[in-house]
Amino acid sequence: AYQRIRDSLRLVGDEGGAALTSSVEEAGFSAAEGQTRYLRRDTLINGRLYERYVFSTDSAAVYKISFSFVGQGQGFYTRDFRGVNRVIYKWVPPAAAGSPQGDYAPLRQWVLPRLLQVLDAGLHYQLNDHMRLYSETALSAEDLNRLSSLDDDDNLDLATRSGLAVERIRLADSLQMSVDVNFQYVGRAYTNLDRVYQAEYNRQWNLEQDFERRDERIGQARVGFSYKNKLDWQVDAAYRNVGEGRTAYRQVYRLSSSWPRWLQGNYSFTHIANNDLHAQRFSRWLRHEGEVYQPLGKLRLGVELWAENRSEMLADTSREGSFSFLDLTPFLRTAGTRKFVLDASVNYRRERAFWQGKKREKSLAYTYYLKYGFTPSKNFQFQHTFSLRDFRLRDTAFAAQGLSNTRLIQTNLQARYLNNKRGLSGNLLYEVRSEGVARRDLMFIEVNPGQGQYEYIGDFNGNGVQDLDEFQLSTNPLVANYVRVLIPSRELFPTTKLNLSGSLRLEFSKMIPKGKKGLLWLWRNTRMISQFRLSQNKSRSSGLGSFLINVVDVFADTTLLDATSFFRQDLSFFPNHPVGELKFAYLDNQSKLFLSTGTEVRSLSYWRFHQRLNLGSKQSLEHELRTGRKRSLAENFESRNFHIRFIQSEPRFNLQFNRKFRFSSSYTYIFKQNFTHTLEKDAKAHIHKFSLESNWNFQDRNRLMGRLELVNVNQQGEASFSGQYELREGLQQGFNAIWQLMTAYRILANVELNLTYDGRAAVDRPVVHTGRIQLRAFF
Repeated sequence: AYQRIRDSLRLVGDEGGAALTSSVEEAGFSAAEGQTRYLRRDTLINGRLYERYVFSTDSAAVYKISFSFVGQGQGFYTRDFRGVNRVIYKWVPPAAAGSPQGDYAPLRQWVLPRLLQVLDAGLHYQLNDHMRLYSETALSAEDLNRLSSLDDDDNLDLATRSGLAVERIRLADSLQMSVDVNFQYVGRAYTNLDRVYQAEYNRQWNLEQDFERRDERIGQARVGFSYKNKLDWQVDAAYRNVGEGRTAYRQVYRLSSSWPRWLQGNYSFTHIANNDLHAQRFSRWLRHEGEVYQPLGKLRLGVELWAENRSEMLADTSREGSFSFLDLTPFLRTAGTRKFVLDASVNYRRERAFWQGKKREKSLAYTYYLKYGFTPSKNFQFQHTFSLRDFRLRDTAFAAQGLSNTRLIQTNLQARYLNNKRGLSGNLLYEVRSEGVARRDLMFIEVNPGQGQYEYIGDFNGNGVQDLDEFQLSTNPLVANYVRVLIPSRELFPTTKLNLSGSLRLEFSKMIPKGKKGLLWLWRNTRMISQFRLSQNKSRSSGLGSFLINVVDVFADTTLLDATSFFRQDLSFFPNHPVGELKFAYLDNQSKLFLSTGTEVRSLSYWRFHQRLNLGSKQSLEHELRTGRKRSLAENFESRNFHIRFIQSEPRFNLQFNRKFRFSSSYTYIFKQNFTHTLEKDAKAHIHKFSLESNWNFQDRNRLMGRLELVNVNQQGEASFSGQYELREGLQQGFNAIWQLMTAYRILANVELNLTYDGRAAVDRPVVHTGRIQLRAFF
């Protein structure tokens, strides 16, 4: 099969679109679960025999096929329906005349092996202090198909550019002139290692989007004058020729001023004319761009201008591509200020475009923008940004382009306070913006065993397609070979996105002086950190409520598409104290996902109490107590629902022999109780875990780590599959053993080799061994 593909590529020359081979493979009768298979059938239509393939779950279906899009009306297959990870295709009979009516074919297109070599040489010669000659020539050799000798006669081509530069010749005491004259030639087949043309090259010369390359000759001249380095005027003129009857010329005039107590800014006018006698295309493009302002102390009062007029003619008739617009933005801004910043503007934009046979009024838009900020001291900063865009469609004919009357609002409010000397810092952010959110498709992608979290548990409904409820969290992470991903669909919904976040940090040791006793002494050894983040995506509406976030109940609004809520409170007593410390924490994290299969709501909340007691310089005791709940509610999949309340206790002993070797051991007891949607007790689990860990640092930044966990799981009662996974923490009922060895070795100063060995054993299950090798380079 490989040789057949090489032979096919050898015969197509440099035409990559023709490098097609059949994608039909006969895979045999033993199909893997969830694998898409097809039957072959022969059909006689209008006296012509057609070979077609039909999706089937029958054991006789032995063909694996990948389909490629070949263009509308160019194939005999269309998409039928979609499973979780693949699309099913069906055969479409031809039209009465025998022409195809589909857009897919059982073909595979191959990327041709390509070779590109470039030789570049440049020369600069300084004639005197102000004049220099320069030249650069590059030769490229590109073989678009290394497997074929066909079409190799155009592999070589060159590009060259030569010119004379005259820099800052003094014409008067305060007047200087610069000149640059050059000629450029680029061969049709010349190719560079990056890009031959600039990203704006089509706009620079008013070319068609996919213009056909030809031998190109460009002559260009540039003259510039500078008066006292505060007033500059420049003229560019260029002529482009790509063959008889195919010419273009461009003129650019630029003026800039930084004259004190006078109008300042810059302005440019561009005129581009493009003629193609062979295609009967005549085009003209006029562009005005600039910013002019009057300094008023620390303020700038001015206007931004952007206007374009493009005329596209086919023979003597206007055609699509013709448009014009006027964009004006009067503004008032501060410049060079620190404590107060202001930027206020109103943008006016009016557009006309050629559409459906004539030039029409397209749209009118106003954008109101305001940004101001205060920085009264180095500790405090406040900033607010607001913009409102009102877009009005002037001709309903443009509705076919997806345009409509819209009003978009964006606002951003930020406040920050930082005072390290007084131990107080905090920040607050409130943001509102209008956007379109995509409903997301849930997919499971196959990866190497041990790299995923899910596994495929079988074709329960017998439809031959992998469905969502046939993927579950793996009870053995070392063999899990699917990951869960969310892919944005093309279905967009207009929404209002709201974000509210903030944090507060209090270091009481910097607020309360030393020497205090009693409660003041206790508070002086206390640190408090608060963090929160709320995010809501609402269906867009005209009411004020769509711009206000609900801080009381994040998920109460029925117009919500996506939402997240996060809050964490930390309270530490005697942080970093040599004797020990005491920590309290509360966390609440909730999210709502907007999926094509229905919404999913997940939440995790718990209280955490952590204590550490140092028994000297080498030994320490720790204990952590955690209690809370974890929930999952999927709208259309009961197998993913659970509501688990848990309590966990973990004492730990740490032994630091020296700076190179550390050992720790712990015992963990976890009790979990699952509840149904009516809050009735469902299933429960008792988990006992004994752990040993060690870490040895040897030589220079090399280390060896080992970990052993002996776990006993006792589950009583039945829960959903996902609920059972959470109850057992991915382990098996009864005894489990988990171990890991990992070493990190520096083979070079900036190259590290990581070797990892994982093992897992459970009652009545085979032992699983997994090895991984990773090579990391640091730059």
